[in-house]
Amino acid sequence: MASKKSPSNLSNRKPKEITLTNPSSSTPRDTTIPLWPEWNDQDVNNEKWDSSQKTKEKSKSSAQSSSSSSTYFIDPESQVLYPSSMIPFSMKRPNEFITEKAPVVYDPEFINHVDLLYYNEHLFKNELLRWIICDIQNLWLSCRTPIPESIPPTEFNESNMMMNLTHSTNYNYEWKPWEHIYAMTKITKDNNNTPQYNPYGKYIVKLYWMGCWRKIIIDDSIPFDENNKPLLPQSKQSYELWPMLLTKALLKIASME
Repeated sequence: MASKKSPSNLSNRKPKEITLTNPSSSTPRDTTIPLWPEWNDQDVNNEKWDSSQKTKEKSKSSAQSSSSSSTYFIDPESQVLYPSSMIPFSMKRPNEFITEKAPVVYDPEFINHVDLLYYNEHLFKNELLRWIICDIQNLWLSCRTPIPESIPPTEFNESNMMMNLTHSTNYNYEWKPWEHIYAMTKITKDNNNTPQYNPYGKYIVKLYWMGCWRKIIIDDSIPFDENNKPLLPQSKQSYELWPMLLTKALLKIASME
């Protein structure tokens, strides 16, 4: 998912077209879409995040007052994301189910506290989601390096082993999964990415697939089951969106299998 391999130069190749099918239906969709384009920083910087296509001349106050009533971005590929074993009962936008705090892509105060197991036990029955959750969690842990002279000697305690693994502040975490998500900010020369919550619901995810980094566009509509539980993994900070957004992009690739 986050391979360090240098992407191949496919810019001169004409993208193939594929027919997508809905996993919950035996009837193929009538539309075809090109393979996701190769990643290009300038393309992302030129992206229109406002799905309602408002003119730039409007004042900030008028934009803020109209944002809540604007049309959300709707991903035309979203119907192909979900396996038949997790057909959504309802779809919700973040402001419809996150109430304790304003939604964010990630919270900088918890960048060393990734725990995708806490709220997501109900998803483990689905093999694909179980693999995604475990792979993200394990990749985050495997890419950590200890901070020299900052780790006090401690005795092994099985009861708090998971807490030590997922909540330690004595490590530098080199891989930050939320940095694969882009919204509302420009890509700079230092490649630091701080994705912001987009009230219009449009996000770009950078994933390595078929020999190069790809630009995968998603929306932030989240599926829920009949028990009002999300069908995408949540962060322990339930107002963070990055696990859900990253998983949506991964499900797009998984739906190609």
